[in-house]
Amino acid sequence: MCSIILYYINWELVKINKVFIGMAFVFLNFNLMIGVWNVGLFPSFIGYFFILKGLTEMSGLSLRFYKMTPIVLIVGAFSAMMYVLELLGAIGVGAFGHIMILISINLALYVTYSFIMGIQDIEVHKTQDLNMTQLFFSWKVLAVGAFLPLIARLAPVPEVLTTVASFAIVLYFLLVLDKTRRLVYANNPLA
Repeated sequence: MCSIILYYINWELVKINKVFIGMAFVFLNFNLMIGVWNVGLFPSFIGYFFILKGLTEMSGLSLRFYKMTPIVLIVGAFSAMMYVLELLGAIGVGAFGHIMILISINLALYVTYSFIMGIQDIEVHKTQDLNMTQLFFSWKVLAVGAFLPLIARLAPVPEVLTTVASFAIVLYFLLVLDKTRRLVYANNPLA
């Protein structure tokens, strides 16, 4: 997976590749615990920057992408604030931490859903099969799986189980998104 991400990190990327990399940064969470500090190795706000860059460049393919850009900018700023708060240890296991994580998950799912609906606009407008059925199903699975780490914090469920399940779900979503990315690019070389 890391080799896929590293392959696509190039500013001359095809536009939809930037969104793909952004989604990987948003949903793949690897943290390094150093004492009381929690350092995210793939910060979500960097992912939102990639998504914003890709959506801005893809705005000619769907009006939805254009409308999403200010929302992604705000979500990226919120994500950067969350990263700093986590780094400082201000987001712990208390109610404040759970609420902030819940907000963050919902914002990520909203951005992802809006992007998928933009892909659907392209599919309908250009009458191309862009794997929407499987992509939307994988988003639903992702939506359920996104809450697994939070459930592990609140319920007596082994954290390793929720971590492995969550990783498998994110990987499934990214693989389906990659298939759609390839279809979009094959049918719209400038996407």
